[in-house]
Amino acid sequence: MYAPGFQYYATQVSLLPLNSNITRHRVSRNTRNSYYIRHYTLHGGYCQTVGGFQGIIDGFPKSPKSGIVILIIKEMTIWFATGNAHKKTELSAILKTHGVDCRLLIPKDAGLDFDPEETGTSFHENALLKARELYKLLDKTRPALFSPGDPVIADDSGICVDALDGRPGIYSARYMGKERESGVGSRESGGKKLVAVERNGLLLEELGDAPDRKARFVCAMVLMYSLDRFFIAQETMEGEIVKSIGQAKGTGGFGYDPILFIPEFDRTVAELSEEEKNMSSHRGKAGKIIAEIITKK
Repeated sequence: MYAPGFQYYATQVSLLPLNSNITRHRVSRNTRNSYYIRHYTLHGGYCQTVGGFQGIIDGFPKSPKSGIVILIIKEMTIWFATGNAHKKTELSAILKTHGVDCRLLIPKDAGLDFDPEETGTSFHENALLKARELYKLLDKTRPALFSPGDPVIADDSGICVDALDGRPGIYSARYMGKERESGVGSRESGGKKLVAVERNGLLLEELGDAPDRKARFVCAMVLMYSLDRFFIAQETMEGEIVKSIGQAKGTGGFGYDPILFIPEFDRTVAELSEEEKNMSSHRGKAGKIIAEIITKK
């Protein structure tokens, strides 16, 4: 079933008798030609037609039968509120794994500058903030790749370490050590953002030889249809921080992945295959919930 509120590219066309019952109609693919006619929005969970047409419409030949309707399907487009290409690739794979085969775009794909101030005090507050900001930006600028009704996904994620009272938490991406509590490394202070390997080393240094190594990745993900209609899912990936930088392993993933060891797999997150990570990670679990909402709505 095609999801409501989304559009699809008109590469699949079907002719039906006027007033036909087309609920749950299976659209047939024309293998010889692709017709780009117009687009329309799906409503209520079922495919709906754009009405009856006569003559030639954008190259589609007139049918010898009277009273026809043209069912036009346009590829689902979802906007992801991030500038991180790694996260885009990861989320695209997660959604596809769970039945959402869409065109996932980020602001950069449309030439848009997007770097909102993350002023929330929790993962879900920041995720919602980013979703709202991108939704408003798209509605205001109307880039060529955008169609009214395109939904927005945003997430906020980080690593929470028990022995550090849950830090770095929402500050994971701009972690500068315990000094961040006095403003060091914050956007307001103009602190230089560290690269992943520097943040990992700093986290291990602060944690030292603490016996409690329990930690988790957290991801809050928002699916926004409008400013007043949205869904939020939050999930975790439980593990332990490795004891030294020498135990950091793996080349997959990004960020703190090499230093979070997952006992269930006996490997770090960075050592997991793409399939394993997408099924068991914090983002994978949250993405599964979001995908289920998309396919059921």
